[in-house]
Amino acid sequence: MFYSRVGENYDSRSSTRSATGRPITTLTVGNTEVLAGYLAELLNCPTYKLEAAAPYPESYDETVARNVRELNEDARPVISNPLTSLEGYSTVLIGCPVWAQGAPRIIRTFIDANDFRGITVAPFVTYAVSGIGSVPREYQQACRGADRITDGLAINGENVRGSLDQAADWLGRMGLL
Repeated sequence: MFYSRVGENYDSRSSTRSATGRPITTLTVGNTEVLAGYLAELLNCPTYKLEAAAPYPESYDETVARNVRELNEDARPVISNPLTSLEGYSTVLIGCPVWAQGAPRIIRTFIDANDFRGITVAPFVTYAVSGIGSVPREYQQACRGADRITDGLAINGENVRGSLDQAADWLGRMGLL
């Protein structure tokens, strides 16, 4: 399960700038979706992509502003394609970009709607500068009844295309490969 956003994304190597001067590149497939694809390929399993009922803007600056508002409001953005049962799963990989050092609020919408009793939660993230941030701690606090929260996988978004070996190593350390 993952959330990923297309459009303008932070890219320190880019000469293109957002309206506020941040270096950006435009993605047609979000970084977290790329990583989720690698994990699904390695595990030979399906993925589930969360979609926001009110999609995040294409603009990087506008997405940052929306994220700040959602954090300040402790928002739970509506998911247009909710998955409300984890029945039958013993391990759930939850992926997202790291925004303001944490998970986007749409991830909390998903977590709040589900019962994690008896499930191992494995966080994977893509990030610009903050690494895995507070994501594992957020999952630890929010995933009601989870057996455990594993060590997470954090891949810099600028390097995600080419991280298949890192994904395989992470899955192997968890005993999933």
